[in-house]
Amino acid sequence: GLERLEDVSPDGKMVLFTGGALATSVSSLRLDGPVDQRVPKPVLQTGEIVINTRFSPDGRWLLFEARSTADPYSGEIYVQPFPGPGRRRQIAPRGQFPLWRKDGKEIVFLEQDRVWSINVTPAGNDLRFSAPRNLFGVRPLAGVVADITPFAVSRDGSRFYIPQPVEQPDSGVIH
Repeated sequence: GLERLEDVSPDGKMVLFTGGALATSVSSLRLDGPVDQRVPKPVLQTGEIVINTRFSPDGRWLLFEARSTADPYSGEIYVQPFPGPGRRRQIAPRGQFPLWRKDGKEIVFLEQDRVWSINVTPAGNDLRFSAPRNLFGVRPLAGVVADITPFAVSRDGSRFYIPQPVEQPDSGVIH
């Protein structure tokens, strides 16, 4: 059955759900139109654990993390056309919690204690992705749940909001 809400489309008319015993499938569900047509449609069925699925800002692509059921702590990051047709493409061999910048020009993700960036360039009806480049290191994030993204990025990508332990109570850190 449907288990967890993953994302809402940019136009607010569709949602993505993860399902399956090990979260190995993703389905879409329309929120508008006739009630009898509001049926889940399979989007991804890979046999891997699929988490952190996100719509691109224009709603035409899905960004997601796939983890082997044999090694559920190590993910790979993919992009796939939505609703299709088209095959998924690996854009990073390792990484977790991918986020698409609101202007569509960058994808960022965590890989252990580092934040990485991939530039996204339109190419006709397709997209081109740069090789991942390291942006900066972060302290290991304690208490992070595997399927809740532990950071946020400002609309223009100039600021990152990452929970970190505070050593000095009056250090100007936002609480």
